Amino acid sequence: MSDRYVSFGHFTDIQERVRYLRDHSDAIGAVADKLTGSGQQDALTELAALYASFAGCMSLLASQLPYKAGDRVRLIKSPKCEGGWAHCAHFLIVGAVGTVKTVELDYLMRDWSLLIEFDDETWIPEYDSPAVAGFWPEHKRGDRLPVTSKHVFGFKPSFVEKLP
Repeated sequence: MSDRYVSFGHFTDIQERVRYLRDHSDAIGAVADKLTGSGQQDALTELAALYASFAGCMSLLASQLPYKAGDRVRLIKSPKCEGGWAHCAHFLIVGAVGTVKTVELDYLMRDWSLLIEFDDETWIPEYDSPAVAGFWPEHKRGDRLPVTSKHVFGFKPSFVEKLP
């Protein structure tokens, strides 16, 4: 590992960790530029060191968050259920309860994201259908049916509260 990138055990506070990330974020672009030219092996080694350094910092920052995988949470705001989430509007409502599966940094939103699996995830068919063995029970249009494989939904921490 390059000696330019460090373990994060020596940082004493969150501000130092964030400052380090900000100061070294341009290094990723510089290393990526090397990948198109000669010296690819050196660039890959440096990129791996950068990744390990950033991953260590992010896991330490995540450890400071009030939410952890396995926490039980409740929605305190309803999301806009548009596009791909439109069919989830009936269960992604204020008061919906779920379990945090993962806490990760959402680079696009520049915020933390909680990936939550909701207890009452269901789907509502748009038509009547007879039972199909091994696939679904007989159902009527508008019935709330359990899903066979639950999904996780990404929420900012401001959308939930931790349950005791």
